[in-house]
Amino acid sequence: MFSTTSAARASSSSSSLDATTSPQHPQQPQQQPQQHQLPQSWRSRLEQSMSVTRSIRGSNYVQLATVHHETGEPRCRTVVMRGFVTVPEHHAWFNVCDNNYSCLLQMCTDARSNKVQEQPQGNTSTTAELVWWFPSRKEQYRIRGALHFVGADKTTTATATTATTPPLVFETNEDEIFAKARLDLWAKLSDPARESFYQVGCPGQAYTTPNDNNNEEKEEEEEKEEIANDPAPLPVRDGRDADGKVVPPPPDNFVLVVLNPNYVDYLRLGGTQYRQIDQKQQPAAAAAAESSSSSSSLLSDDAWSNRQRVNP
Repeated sequence: MFSTTSAARASSSSSSLDATTSPQHPQQPQQQPQQHQLPQSWRSRLEQSMSVTRSIRGSNYVQLATVHHETGEPRCRTVVMRGFVTVPEHHAWFNVCDNNYSCLLQMCTDARSNKVQEQPQGNTSTTAELVWWFPSRKEQYRIRGALHFVGADKTTTATATTATTPPLVFETNEDEIFAKARLDLWAKLSDPARESFYQVGCPGQAYTTPNDNNNEEKEEEEEKEEIANDPAPLPVRDGRDADGKVVPPPPDNFVLVVLNPNYVDYLRLGGTQYRQIDQKQQPAAAAAAESSSSSSSLLSDDAWSNRQRVNP
């Protein structure tokens, strides 16, 4: 028979087992470190700003600031921003942001202009800052980085401001990516823009007043007559040949200008006002940030992951 004492012992043993396996305060699961999504990048914001204002005339006019290499004085001028250049990942200028947006801004200029002449001779790039203001959106982008000049050849004689001016040095068109980008941009220019690169007078030289006795219509008629009598007419109007086709090789003084940014200061004045600073990390720093992302509070997804909002 099962004695009363044995039953009591069994009951006591069962109660002890229950107390061990069913604690009053169950163990809480270990919490993972909280991660915070990065704010939207400057490049994604710029894409939105351009998309909304694309139909507004002059919305792609920007201010480009440089420093004279001899006097140290600032120089600022308005230029036309003409899109972005895309390069493969192995290229030395590879620079993309989230969604694989290229960050290389492209413009163009005349090799004889002051913006080129004022740069250090023998250098292919200089530091510059571009300011882009969108009035309708009350947004401003200050984009800083290396400014590169891509010419027809490594050197050019299209400077000609003075007899003692040494040849300017450009990024060589032996780089197939930028040689093609230069040709593509030339083909996309408006006719008046192409025509401006065939002007005889150098930018900055003394202005010659047209003959007041000749009106524009008479000048055009004389020009047509000269072209008709010329057995091998040069492209004198709109950057087109005698058949009306765009001249394939641009003149040597046509220069592609590329801004390779590493620092962007975004300002928003509409609605909630704030500034956002985006900085591009160097490859070594980006790799270090990526390797430590498990312990970081930021999600490192590209070289532009260093983003911080500050007071305006």
